[in-house]
Amino acid sequence: MHRYKITLKIKSDTLFSSAEGSAAVDSSTKAYPNGLPYIPAKTFKGLLKESAIEVLEIMGETWDKENPNDTINQLFGQEGVGNNGKLQITNGDLKHIEKYKKEIHEYKLSPTEVYSFFTKVRHQTSMDSGVAKKGSLRSFNVLKPHLTFKFYVETRDKLSKEEKDFLNKACSNLRRVGMNRNRGFGVVNTSRIIKLKQQEEKENKLTSNTFKMTLITPALLPSSQTDANTVSSEKIISGRKILGMLALAYIKKNKLQENAHQDTKFKRLFLEGSVQFSHAFPINQDQKICMPLGNHWMTNKSKDEVYNDYEDNGNINLKSIGGLVSQNGESKANVLTILDFHNSRNKVHQDADTQVHSRISGSNKGAGIFYYEKLQANQSFVFHVSGTEEDLKTIRTLLKNDKLLRLGKSSSTNLGRIKIDNWGGEWPTGKKGNDESVVITFVTPVILKNDLGEYSPTLKTLGKYLNINTIAPEDSRIRTKKVQVFQGKIAMQLPEMLAIAPGSSIMLSQKQLSNELLSQQAVGEFMHEGYGQFIIEMMSKKDNLRALFKQKDGKKDETKQELPSNGSKLLNFIRQEREILKARKAGNDKAGSSGLHKNTTMLMIALMKEVIFSIHSGNTFADSISKALYKQFIINVYSKKTVESLEKILGKLKDNIKKMRKEKPDVFKEELKKWITTELTDEVKDFTSDRAKAEFWLTFFNRKKINNR
Repeated sequence: MHRYKITLKIKSDTLFSSAEGSAAVDSSTKAYPNGLPYIPAKTFKGLLKESAIEVLEIMGETWDKENPNDTINQLFGQEGVGNNGKLQITNGDLKHIEKYKKEIHEYKLSPTEVYSFFTKVRHQTSMDSGVAKKGSLRSFNVLKPHLTFKFYVETRDKLSKEEKDFLNKACSNLRRVGMNRNRGFGVVNTSRIIKLKQQEEKENKLTSNTFKMTLITPALLPSSQTDANTVSSEKIISGRKILGMLALAYIKKNKLQENAHQDTKFKRLFLEGSVQFSHAFPINQDQKICMPLGNHWMTNKSKDEVYNDYEDNGNINLKSIGGLVSQNGESKANVLTILDFHNSRNKVHQDADTQVHSRISGSNKGAGIFYYEKLQANQSFVFHVSGTEEDLKTIRTLLKNDKLLRLGKSSSTNLGRIKIDNWGGEWPTGKKGNDESVVITFVTPVILKNDLGEYSPTLKTLGKYLNINTIAPEDSRIRTKKVQVFQGKIAMQLPEMLAIAPGSSIMLSQKQLSNELLSQQAVGEFMHEGYGQFIIEMMSKKDNLRALFKQKDGKKDETKQELPSNGSKLLNFIRQEREILKARKAGNDKAGSSGLHKNTTMLMIALMKEVIFSIHSGNTFADSISKALYKQFIINVYSKKTVESLEKILGKLKDNIKKMRKEKPDVFKEELKKWITTELTDEVKDFTSDRAKAEFWLTFFNRKKINNR
């Protein structure tokens, strides 16, 4: 695997919009959960591809979409034909990101605080004849200028000199990115592509049959519950996807291409079903594998009690608990997802004899947009592989090479990067217990066929698979779901299959459990792809579940750690922002409920706004007040009523100074300016930030009730 680096420096306010907004902001820059912004790999790859197409046009050449040997197609891939191209691009992360991560962890910085350091809010409105259109105001969180982001490009084969030169031209041509790029936003400087030295990697020794899969980056795993505009994600990774991932790795490693099905070993491993791949289930903080909880575990309306519906079925107001729980019921897991969106820009608009390229005009008119759900990074899942030792040795060899493994869709744009390790914990087993009856809970969809070859998730069909004559309705809690998979080779959905849904359960006596059933721990069709898996639950699980679901999550410790006064720019910014919030609260509290003379209030609000502007220019709080007062005194002299009103807040002015109003007006102005500056400064001397001092008084005067008398 060969690695290259591209850096992108932001030269103006830039917005790479995310799918999320808020009450105050319509569109936000994309950021990780810790608040650090990033540029999505998918976005950057699309921008680089558009720039490369423009370079071709400048050179007098054209892009042949249908030709797989075209330079653009070889580097960036072809849409809809399963060709991802040579380039695998990571997200663009901030320069010195590891340093930021260390500070966030060490000082427990909140995501909001971190995010506000790298972004700012910009506003925009539409105008009609010089007047803003009603309801057209929009707010954006944009990246601040002078931030630098790093992208890493990985290729299986080394880029040729011609390919590298072509990409360098595309990088040089990439000067504007993101939203509103034709309105001053998104000016960037993109570096040339730099080859990185190859590092020796330690061999990952895998020895078990059960493996832990950790998501290094988010993964896009579309489920069958998907509509035209939204792609939902699987919360449990299907064995079919694991099989497909390893099959693709085998093809790449052995360079089989379209002739893979003719390889004897490939057929045995991935086509004939001799190797079985389980679904991958999430593990929680207790390092317990968590699977769908059986439908027979119920709770009441107040959710303060747990019932086993096979034993306590007299209460009709119960409902299933659901969720992902460990086999013994002692702990549970939550699979975290994030919502994102993709905007497919129209390539060319045809208008008579004129072609308008939307990548140049910046228009997305008529383009498609859809939302998709992704599994968050840094989550772990466990799966099991069964087969002969020879086959398992081959599977372990494939799993060792993390560079070959990509899980899910959009793998060339930093999604689905994983790490595989041995799983040292227990895999749920199908051991018999001491109870007379046991419950089988299906944890993956169960696909069954009747005598006519139709998909039939009925108790009668299930009984035949289990070699049981009858399963009484009262001894089952069965639900169904539709299962549909996408076949990438033919680029279409396979026919829907009606299956028994995960969480469904049946109660059997110990005598009905055959050793064969217990050893394979699955039933039905497509077991080699992880379908039909089940666990054996003991009746004693109720006590553990009762204790688990009665636990109340304690409040998090909201105490913020003291930040150093001479820290990094990030820490200094957050320390100042925290002090500003503290100052605003103090100013609000001090304002109280008493009123203030109207002219005095308005004058002081204008004064503090001028002070804040001056502080932004680099002046101190005291100097800013003096300069702002000087401007106010040029326009008008404070009236006697205004001075008397200020005395109620700042303290009494010396009588000898008051006498100067008529006798020495110029001296009176200077003395009044000194008095106001000194009194305002002394009140906020405990604040170290000049901005915090100004925000204290601005909040104070803004909160004061106006008294017209």
